[in-house]
Amino acid sequence: MEKSILQIPFEVLKRLRHYRKSQKQSRDELRREQNRMLIDLVRYAATHVPYYAKLFREIGLDASTFRGIEDMHRIPPLDKETVRTRKDELLSDQAKRYGITWDSTSGSTGTPLHFALSDAVQANKIAALLRSFGWAGYRPGMRTLSVQSYYFKDRDFHCNRLYNVVRFDSNRLKKHSALKLVEFLEKRPVRFIIGFPFDIMMIGQFASETGISIPSPRAVITYGEMLSEHRRQRIEALYNTRVFDFHSMHECSAMISQCEHGSLHLIDDFSYMEIEDGRLIGTSYYNY
Repeated sequence: MEKSILQIPFEVLKRLRHYRKSQKQSRDELRREQNRMLIDLVRYAATHVPYYAKLFREIGLDASTFRGIEDMHRIPPLDKETVRTRKDELLSDQAKRYGITWDSTSGSTGTPLHFALSDAVQANKIAALLRSFGWAGYRPGMRTLSVQSYYFKDRDFHCNRLYNVVRFDSNRLKKHSALKLVEFLEKRPVRFIIGFPFDIMMIGQFASETGISIPSPRAVITYGEMLSEHRRQRIEALYNTRVFDFHSMHECSAMISQCEHGSLHLIDDFSYMEIEDGRLIGTSYYNY
Protein backbone atom coordinates (compact mmCIF):
# COMPACT_ATOMS: atom_id res chain seq x y z
CA MET A 1 0.00 0.00 0.00
CA GLU A 2 2.65 2.55 0.95
CA LYS A 3 4.47 2.35 -2.40
CA SER A 4 1.34 3.87 -3.89
CA ILE A 5 1.06 6.32 -1.01
CA LEU A 6 4.53 7.72 -1.51
CA GLN A 7 4.72 7.66 -5.31
CA ILE A 8 2.70 10.83 -5.74
CA PRO A 9 2.27 11.93 -9.33
CA PHE A 10 0.77 15.24 -10.27
CA GLU A 11 -2.73 13.79 -10.69
CA VAL A 12 -2.75 12.48 -7.11
CA LEU A 13 -1.68 15.86 -5.74
CA LYS A 14 -4.43 17.53 -7.77
CA ARG A 15 -7.02 15.08 -6.45
CA LEU A 16 -5.72 15.49 -2.89
CA ARG A 17 -6.43 19.22 -3.11
CA HIS A 18 -9.92 18.32 -4.32
CA TYR A 19 -10.57 15.98 -1.37
CA ARG A 20 -9.34 18.49 1.17
CA LYS A 21 -11.90 20.94 -0.19
CA SER A 22 -14.73 18.45 -0.62
CA GLN A 23 -14.65 17.38 3.04
CA LYS A 24 -16.01 20.85 3.83
CA GLN A 25 -19.01 20.48 1.51
CA SER A 26 -22.51 20.69 2.93
CA ARG A 27 -24.70 17.59 2.73
CA ASP A 28 -26.69 19.16 -0.12
CA GLU A 29 -23.54 20.03 -2.06
CA LEU A 30 -22.22 16.50 -1.64
CA ARG A 31 -25.52 14.99 -2.77
CA ARG A 32 -25.57 17.14 -5.92
CA GLU A 33 -22.02 16.06 -6.75
CA GLN A 34 -22.86 12.40 -6.09
CA ASN A 35 -25.89 12.61 -8.38
CA ARG A 36 -23.85 14.23 -11.13
CA MET A 37 -21.14 11.55 -11.00
CA LEU A 38 -23.61 8.67 -10.81
CA ILE A 39 -25.62 10.00 -13.75
CA ASP A 40 -22.46 10.37 -15.84
CA LEU A 41 -21.34 6.86 -14.88
CA VAL A 42 -24.64 5.14 -15.65
CA ARG A 43 -25.02 6.90 -19.00
CA TYR A 44 -21.47 5.92 -19.93
CA ALA A 45 -22.05 2.29 -18.90
CA ALA A 46 -25.23 2.12 -20.97
CA THR A 47 -23.30 3.16 -24.08
CA HIS A 48 -19.88 1.58 -23.62
CA VAL A 49 -20.14 -1.46 -21.31
CA PRO A 50 -21.84 -4.48 -22.95
CA TYR A 51 -22.95 -6.06 -19.66
CA TYR A 52 -24.74 -2.93 -18.50
CA ALA A 53 -26.19 -2.09 -21.91
CA LYS A 54 -27.89 -5.51 -21.86
CA LEU A 55 -28.84 -5.34 -18.17
CA PHE A 56 -30.46 -1.92 -18.52
CA ARG A 57 -32.55 -3.17 -21.45
CA GLU A 58 -33.66 -6.19 -19.42
CA ILE A 59 -34.72 -4.16 -16.36
CA GLY A 60 -36.21 -1.31 -18.40
CA LEU A 61 -33.83 1.37 -17.19
CA ASP A 62 -33.50 4.34 -19.54
CA ALA A 63 -30.07 5.82 -18.80
CA SER A 64 -31.06 9.15 -20.37
CA THR A 65 -33.64 9.69 -17.60
CA PHE A 66 -31.60 8.19 -14.73
CA ARG A 67 -31.77 10.57 -11.76
CA GLY A 68 -28.87 9.44 -9.59
CA ILE A 69 -29.18 8.29 -5.97
CA GLU A 70 -32.97 7.93 -6.04
CA ASP A 71 -32.72 5.46 -8.93
CA MET A 72 -29.75 3.42 -7.68
CA HIS A 73 -32.08 0.81 -6.14
CA ARG A 74 -33.19 -0.15 -9.66
CA ILE A 75 -29.73 -1.48 -10.59
CA PRO A 76 -29.01 -4.97 -9.17
CA PRO A 77 -25.74 -5.19 -7.19
CA LEU A 78 -22.88 -6.77 -9.13
CA ASP A 79 -21.79 -10.06 -7.54
CA LYS A 80 -18.38 -11.73 -7.67
CA GLU A 81 -19.53 -14.69 -9.75
CA THR A 82 -20.72 -12.33 -12.50
CA VAL A 83 -17.34 -10.56 -12.50
CA ARG A 84 -15.58 -13.93 -12.81
CA THR A 85 -17.74 -15.36 -15.59
CA ARG A 86 -18.51 -12.22 -17.62
CA LYS A 87 -15.28 -10.28 -17.24
CA ASP A 88 -15.00 -9.37 -20.94
CA GLU A 89 -18.55 -7.98 -21.03
CA LEU A 90 -17.77 -5.75 -18.06
CA LEU A 91 -14.84 -4.08 -19.82
CA SER A 92 -15.64 -0.77 -21.49
CA ASP A 93 -15.09 -0.58 -25.24
CA GLN A 94 -12.98 2.53 -24.47
CA ALA A 95 -11.02 0.96 -21.58
CA LYS A 96 -7.59 1.61 -23.10
CA ARG A 97 -8.39 5.32 -23.21
CA TYR A 98 -8.64 5.38 -19.41
CA GLY A 99 -5.64 3.13 -18.70
CA ILE A 100 -6.01 -0.48 -17.57
CA THR A 101 -4.40 -2.05 -14.52
CA TRP A 102 -5.47 -5.60 -13.62
CA ASP A 103 -5.75 -6.18 -9.88
CA SER A 104 -7.16 -8.88 -7.63
CA THR A 105 -8.45 -9.39 -4.12
CA SER A 106 -6.50 -11.50 -1.64
CA GLY A 107 -9.11 -14.24 -1.63
CA SER A 108 -9.41 -14.08 2.16
CA THR A 109 -13.18 -14.68 1.91
CA GLY A 110 -13.00 -17.18 -0.95
CA THR A 111 -11.55 -17.29 -4.46
CA PRO A 112 -9.49 -14.21 -5.48
CA LEU A 113 -11.38 -11.82 -7.74
CA HIS A 114 -9.63 -10.30 -10.80
CA PHE A 115 -10.79 -6.95 -12.18
CA ALA A 116 -9.63 -3.88 -14.12
CA LEU A 117 -8.95 -0.44 -12.63
CA SER A 118 -8.54 2.85 -14.48
CA ASP A 119 -5.71 5.31 -13.86
CA ALA A 120 -8.20 7.85 -12.52
CA VAL A 121 -9.74 5.58 -9.90
CA GLN A 122 -6.30 4.62 -8.60
CA ALA A 123 -5.23 8.27 -8.35
CA ASN A 124 -8.45 9.08 -6.52
CA LYS A 125 -7.99 6.18 -4.11
CA ILE A 126 -4.48 7.30 -3.18
CA ALA A 127 -5.63 10.90 -2.76
CA ALA A 128 -8.64 9.97 -0.61
CA LEU A 129 -6.44 7.64 1.43
CA LEU A 130 -3.86 10.38 1.98
CA ARG A 131 -6.57 12.72 3.23
CA SER A 132 -7.78 10.04 5.63
CA PHE A 133 -4.28 9.32 6.90
CA GLY A 134 -3.83 13.09 7.26
CA TRP A 135 -6.57 13.04 9.91
CA ALA A 136 -4.12 10.98 11.97
CA GLY A 137 -1.36 13.52 11.30
CA TYR A 138 0.37 11.68 8.47
CA ARG A 139 2.15 13.61 5.74
CA PRO A 140 3.78 12.03 2.67
CA GLY A 141 7.42 11.23 3.27
CA MET A 142 7.18 10.79 7.05
CA ARG A 143 9.22 7.80 8.23
CA THR A 144 6.78 4.91 8.47
CA LEU A 145 6.70 1.24 9.47
CA SER A 146 4.34 -0.86 7.36
CA VAL A 147 3.29 -4.29 8.63
CA GLN A 148 1.51 -6.49 6.08
CA SER A 149 1.98 -9.48 3.75
CA TYR A 150 5.00 -8.67 1.59
CA TYR A 151 6.09 -12.27 0.95
CA PHE A 152 9.81 -11.52 1.25
CA LYS A 153 11.82 -14.65 0.41
CA ASP A 154 15.05 -13.94 2.25
CA ARG A 155 14.35 -11.25 4.87
CA ASP A 156 11.90 -10.33 7.61
CA PHE A 157 11.86 -6.62 6.88
CA HIS A 158 13.28 -4.19 4.36
CA CYS A 159 14.08 -0.49 4.67
CA ASN A 160 13.20 1.42 1.52
CA ARG A 161 15.06 4.69 1.83
CA LEU A 162 13.55 6.17 -1.32
CA TYR A 163 10.05 6.09 0.18
CA ASN A 164 11.19 6.32 3.82
CA VAL A 165 9.27 3.16 4.69
CA VAL A 166 10.34 0.13 6.72
CA ARG A 167 8.36 -2.85 5.41
CA PHE A 168 7.87 -5.82 7.74
CA ASP A 169 6.55 -9.06 6.25
CA SER A 170 3.71 -10.21 8.53
CA ASN A 171 4.02 -13.75 7.11
CA ARG A 172 7.39 -14.01 8.87
CA LEU A 173 6.20 -12.76 12.25
CA LYS A 174 7.90 -14.68 15.08
CA LYS A 175 9.30 -13.45 18.37
CA HIS A 176 12.88 -13.40 17.08
CA SER A 177 11.95 -11.53 13.87
CA ALA A 178 9.84 -9.02 15.81
CA LEU A 179 12.71 -8.32 18.23
CA LYS A 180 15.14 -7.79 15.33
CA LEU A 181 12.72 -5.21 13.97
CA VAL A 182 12.32 -3.56 17.38
CA GLU A 183 16.10 -3.33 17.76
CA PHE A 184 16.24 -1.61 14.37
CA LEU A 185 13.44 0.80 15.35
CA GLU A 186 15.22 1.72 18.59
CA LYS A 187 18.05 3.14 16.51
CA ARG A 188 15.87 4.55 13.73
CA PRO A 189 12.43 5.43 15.14
CA VAL A 190 9.44 5.80 12.86
CA ARG A 191 6.74 8.48 13.10
CA PHE A 192 3.88 6.29 11.90
CA ILE A 193 3.01 2.61 11.99
CA ILE A 194 0.45 1.26 9.53
CA GLY A 195 -0.80 -2.24 8.84
CA PHE A 196 -2.56 -5.31 10.23
CA PRO A 197 -3.69 -4.70 13.84
CA PHE A 198 -2.98 -8.19 15.18
CA ASP A 199 0.60 -8.21 13.89
CA ILE A 200 1.27 -4.66 15.12
CA MET A 201 -0.04 -5.71 18.54
CA MET A 202 2.14 -8.84 18.63
CA ILE A 203 5.31 -6.89 17.74
CA GLY A 204 4.60 -4.56 20.66
CA GLN A 205 3.75 -7.53 22.91
CA PHE A 206 7.03 -9.30 22.14
CA ALA A 207 8.93 -6.09 22.87
CA SER A 208 7.06 -5.57 26.16
CA GLU A 209 7.72 -9.16 27.30
CA THR A 210 11.43 -8.61 26.68
CA GLY A 211 11.45 -5.29 28.54
CA ILE A 212 12.10 -3.20 25.42
CA SER A 213 10.26 0.06 24.87
CA ILE A 214 9.48 0.97 21.26
CA PRO A 215 9.81 4.74 20.61
CA SER A 216 6.24 6.06 20.42
CA PRO A 217 5.09 6.96 16.89
CA ARG A 218 2.73 9.85 16.27
CA ALA A 219 -0.06 7.35 15.51
CA VAL A 220 -0.86 3.80 14.44
CA ILE A 221 -3.17 3.34 11.44
CA THR A 222 -4.73 -0.11 11.12
CA TYR A 223 -6.27 -1.77 8.08
CA GLY A 224 -6.78 -5.21 6.55
CA GLU A 225 -8.67 -6.72 9.51
CA MET A 226 -11.42 -5.85 11.94
CA LEU A 227 -10.09 -3.86 14.88
CA SER A 228 -11.69 -4.93 18.19
CA GLU A 229 -11.88 -2.47 21.06
CA HIS A 230 -9.65 -4.76 23.14
CA ARG A 231 -7.00 -4.82 20.43
CA ARG A 232 -7.21 -1.04 19.97
CA GLN A 233 -6.64 -0.44 23.68
CA ARG A 234 -3.78 -2.92 23.79
CA ILE A 235 -1.98 -1.33 20.83
CA GLU A 236 -2.43 2.16 22.29
CA ALA A 237 -0.95 0.98 25.60
CA LEU A 238 1.99 -0.85 23.99
CA TYR A 239 2.97 2.05 21.72
CA ASN A 240 1.76 4.94 23.89
CA THR A 241 -0.10 6.56 20.99
CA ARG A 242 -3.52 6.77 19.30
CA VAL A 243 -4.88 4.16 16.91
CA PHE A 244 -6.84 5.18 13.80
CA ASP A 245 -8.87 2.55 11.96
CA PHE A 246 -9.10 2.46 8.15
CA HIS A 247 -10.89 0.18 5.67
CA SER A 248 -10.91 0.11 1.87
CA MET A 249 -11.59 -2.32 -0.96
CA HIS A 250 -9.18 -3.39 -3.68
CA GLU A 251 -12.02 -2.76 -6.13
CA CYS A 252 -11.83 0.97 -5.21
CA SER A 253 -15.57 1.01 -4.55
CA ALA A 254 -15.66 1.69 -0.79
CA MET A 255 -13.61 3.41 1.90
CA ILE A 256 -14.20 3.99 5.62
CA SER A 257 -11.86 5.97 7.85
CA GLN A 258 -11.59 7.25 11.39
CA CYS A 259 -11.10 10.98 11.83
CA GLU A 260 -9.16 12.90 14.50
CA HIS A 261 -12.32 13.09 16.64
CA GLY A 262 -12.62 9.30 16.76
CA SER A 263 -15.63 8.89 14.46
CA LEU A 264 -15.74 6.46 11.54
CA HIS A 265 -16.79 8.03 8.23
CA LEU A 266 -18.04 6.63 4.94
CA ILE A 267 -15.74 8.36 2.45
CA ASP A 268 -18.65 9.13 0.14
CA ASP A 269 -16.92 11.78 -1.93
CA PHE A 270 -14.70 8.90 -3.17
CA SER A 271 -17.44 6.36 -3.87
CA TYR A 272 -21.18 5.92 -3.40
CA MET A 273 -21.95 3.48 -0.56
CA GLU A 274 -25.21 1.86 0.50
CA ILE A 275 -25.90 -0.38 3.49
CA GLU A 276 -28.44 -3.05 2.58
CA ASP A 277 -29.34 -6.01 4.82
CA GLY A 278 -26.11 -5.54 6.75
CA ARG A 279 -23.98 -5.48 3.58
CA LEU A 280 -21.88 -2.58 2.38
CA ILE A 281 -22.41 -2.03 -1.36
CA GLY A 282 -20.01 0.33 -3.10
CA THR A 283 -20.05 2.06 -6.48
CA SER A 284 -16.90 3.71 -7.78
CA TYR A 285 -17.41 7.12 -9.35
CA TYR A 286 -14.17 6.98 -11.31
CA ASN A 287 -13.56 3.47 -12.72
CA TYR A 288 -14.54 3.96 -16.35
